[in-house]
Amino acid sequence: MQRLFLLLLLCFVVLGCARTHDSVKMQPEEIEAVGLTDSIGIVAHDVEAWRSFFQKLKNGAVNIVHIGDSHLQADFFSGHLRKLIHQKYGSKVSPRGFVFPYAMASTNNPTNFRVSYSGKWESSSALNKPTKGLGMSAIEVATCDSSASFGIKLLSDKMTEYKTTNVTVYSRISDTAVRPVLDYPTNAKLVAIDSCLGTYTWNFSKQTDSVSFKIITDSVHSTFCLQGLRFGLEDDKINYHTLGVNGAQVASFLKCSSFSQQLSTLLSNLIIVSLGTNDSYAPSFDSVLFCRQVTRLVSNIRRAAPDALLLFTTPSHNIYKKQSLNPNAARAAKTICALASELQFSVWDFNALMGAPENFYEWQQLGLALNDGIHFSAKGYQFQAELLFSALEEFEKQLQTEPKQ
Repeated sequence: MQRLFLLLLLCFVVLGCARTHDSVKMQPEEIEAVGLTDSIGIVAHDVEAWRSFFQKLKNGAVNIVHIGDSHLQADFFSGHLRKLIHQKYGSKVSPRGFVFPYAMASTNNPTNFRVSYSGKWESSSALNKPTKGLGMSAIEVATCDSSASFGIKLLSDKMTEYKTTNVTVYSRISDTAVRPVLDYPTNAKLVAIDSCLGTYTWNFSKQTDSVSFKIITDSVHSTFCLQGLRFGLEDDKINYHTLGVNGAQVASFLKCSSFSQQLSTLLSNLIIVSLGTNDSYAPSFDSVLFCRQVTRLVSNIRRAAPDALLLFTTPSHNIYKKQSLNPNAARAAKTICALASELQFSVWDFNALMGAPENFYEWQQLGLALNDGIHFSAKGYQFQAELLFSALEEFEKQLQTEPKQ
C-alpha cells in the first residue's frame, strides 16, 4: 500500500505539474483515503503487440475505440483519457472521433460537443424494443420529417481544441430514397458513399468545429436513421472513439447486427471495453451466461478488428439500489480476468484496484462517487482516467526495459 501511495503521489503531484490545469486535482490524503490496492498494472498476454502499439502511438498514428455503458456516455472517463493521450502523444488541436448526438434521443450528452436539431426524431437502442440494423453505437434516432435537420459543434477547453477536416455520417442501411446533405461548411466535398455500410463522407478545405445537415427525401414514406458521426483531422492521426450507452450490458452490443461491420471502419489498433456494471447489478449473477456473452463479444470485435489489441477494464464496486454493497461486481471482474488468459486479451482490473468493496463509501465521501451508488462524479471519472493512463505509462516503461521475445 505504501508503494502504491508513493506512486500515485508521484503521478498526481509531480507529473500533474507537467499536465495542464484541467487535470484532476487530488490531495495526498484523498489518494490515501480511497484505499487503493497495490495492483494497478496492465495484465497483458500479447506483449509484443503492445510494444508495437506504443511505438505507433509515439509516431502519432493509432486508432483507439472505447466501448461501454453510462460510465462512457457522458464522456468524463473516456474524454479525460482521450485528452491525456492527445496531450502526451498528439497535439492540442485534435480530432474528436466518433460521436452520437445523445441530445436528439433526449438523454445526457457529453459536454465537449453541442447538438442542435429540428423536426421530429424518435430514438431506439439495444436496451429497449428490438430494433434491426443497429450499429456499433447501439443507439439511433430516426425521422421521416422532410424538414428535419441536425448539427454538431465541437467544444474546446484548456487541454484540447477539437477541430475536423472530414466527417462521416453513419446511418442504418435502409431506404436510399432518404439521405443526409451537408449544409455547413459550404467548402466541402462529398468524397464517399458506401451503400453497404450506410455511410457518407465529406472532406473540408480547411479546419472547422461545426457541421450541419439537412435530410433530403424522395418519398414521404422514407425514414432516415442516424447512428452517429465520425470526426477526423487530416494532420492528427491519433483518434479516440467512444461508444457508450446508458444501461448497456455486454448483451446489448450482441444485439447490434451491424456492430462488427461498422466497427471495422475505425481501423482500430486498441479497443478498450468497459462493461459489466449493468450485467452484475442484480440480486443474482449468472457467471456462466456472462462468460458466454463476453466470449461472443470478443469474437465479434476480433471479426471487425483482427489485429487490434483488446483491453478490458473491470467494473467498479457499487451499492445495489443505494442499500447494500453489490458483491456481483467483483464476481463479474473475476470472470473477465479468468477469461483474459483463455481468450488472450489484456486486463486493467479497476475493481481490484479499488480494494475492499466498502471503499466505495470513501469515494462518495470525497466527492468522487455519486449518491446513486453506481456512478462517479466528473472528478471521480477523471481520477479513474488518470489511473488508467498512469498504468499505461508504467506498462510502456516496463516494456522498454524488458528484452524482446
